[in-house]
Amino acid sequence: MKAMTMPYQLKDPAVLDRLQIGQQIKATLLVTNTESWLEDIQVTGQATGEPAGRTSTQFKIPVEGQLVPDFVFTNQDGLRAHMTQYRGQTVLLTFIYTRCPLPDFCPRMTNNFLSMERSLRQDPTLYGSTHLLTVTFDPEFDTPKILRQYALASTSIPASELFAHWEFLAPRPQDLADISRFFGLSAWKEDGQITHSLSTVIIDPNGKLYRWYHGNSWTTDELLRETKAAAGVNSTATASRTTE
Repeated sequence: MKAMTMPYQLKDPAVLDRLQIGQQIKATLLVTNTESWLEDIQVTGQATGEPAGRTSTQFKIPVEGQLVPDFVFTNQDGLRAHMTQYRGQTVLLTFIYTRCPLPDFCPRMTNNFLSMERSLRQDPTLYGSTHLLTVTFDPEFDTPKILRQYALASTSIPASELFAHWEFLAPRPQDLADISRFFGLSAWKEDGQITHSLSTVIIDPNGKLYRWYHGNSWTTDELLRETKAAAGVNSTATASRTTE
């Protein structure tokens, strides 16, 4: 892989004690069916600038309590969707792209949302007051047809049951930068690949940002607990963990 900036896991966190911000490194990326991490890290020099297509001013931490703009999308059935239509529901939203090769990035987000979908189904009150959205940041490739195929293959839930509660959305290409900036997502193309961070949010029934989760360290138990709080629903349902 060529030089890029994106979050990676380390088997030995003590390695960070020997590194400094701005250094360039080379390392071996190990990938299994469920996770990836770096080993054999070697410092090769100091950074000479930001990666192509990215500047440090593009990233902004989302402000909890801020009203989510009425972004427009196309869902897996080719129908228009926009954020204000979900007012009155607690919305869980995460970002992926269907060709993501690292199992602990986009595939983990999809698996975590699948776990959430199963947990929410156990509580009719909570299920009826929530909605799940998975948004691609690769709308040129992830067409509605591709998103539909990906959703059905990833969840094994019949379309008639799945899409009424969990939609897969593609933004308009011209809106992607604004959407990414608002939700604290970094994503840019480099040599045919997409380098990206991870962003997951809870939006309350008033359409305001309730919680923002950066990275992949959040758990379904945590997200379920915060979803109940945002929805104002008393529930005893517990999250079902995805077996990896």
